[in-house]
Amino acid sequence: MSHSVLLYFIVATVLTEYLTGFVKNATILKKPRVYLRGKSEFLNDLLTCGFCLSVWVALFIVQVSYFVTPNLPVITDIIILDNAITWLLVAAFSNIWHGFRDRYLETYKDKRYYRKEELYDDE
Repeated sequence: MSHSVLLYFIVATVLTEYLTGFVKNATILKKPRVYLRGKSEFLNDLLTCGFCLSVWVALFIVQVSYFVTPNLPVITDIIILDNAITWLLVAAFSNIWHGFRDRYLETYKDKRYYRKEELYDDE
């Protein structure tokens, strides 16, 4: 695996994780989140589950990156298959990073995050 492909996966994973956190928790997006959550059960579930949301954020990031740099990364010679594999890998790596961050860094040990009213302040 070339260094550029490895760098791509690292950057895409970090972007997915932090963009997911922004969409899910940012104060500036609170009103649109509340509006969308009221539109359907699917959107409600999606916007309250970081793991679920990161799959779709990863799809967005992979699509944008393939538009900007269509040759990176190449796993097979079939572009659609490369795109799908990359999407699933970035989503999986993002969820692994999210689990690691929650488990071993401060947010997991901080008891403030266990109170329900702080988990979903949009309700």
